[in-house]
Amino acid sequence: MIIGPGTFIENPDDFAYTFDDGKATITGYLGNDAKVTVPSALGGVPITAIGNGAFAGSGLHMIGIPDSVTAIGEDAFSQCQNLLSVDVPHTVQFIGEGAFDDCPLLTVWTTDIGYVVNYMSSNGISYRIRNG
Repeated sequence: MIIGPGTFIENPDDFAYTFDDGKATITGYLGNDAKVTVPSALGGVPITAIGNGAFAGSGLHMIGIPDSVTAIGEDAFSQCQNLLSVDVPHTVQFIGEGAFDDCPLLTVWTTDIGYVVNYMSSNGISYRIRNG
């Protein structure tokens, strides 16, 4: 199913995504689940990014991001009023402006004590470091 130029849906209850140079970017979530784990690949193509606004305003409560992801776009999770927990892997080396804005209940979990923690600290976002 095609929603717009370059955006594909594997299943109406799953993820919208784009392909570019052998990599996939999640551009939206169309399901209704409160707890979601982003797959590490779609159709054999690794997911390396969460796109701008991909989950913005969604009703998600918890989301897990796989180690294949290295970037989280601007406003990716903004205005997720019910979002309690996001697992951000140590592989993430870029987080766009406002990625977690207006998520009042959010705690970010990570194993990273570098980039991810620095971003969260600099932006006043609650975080916890998970062992291994």
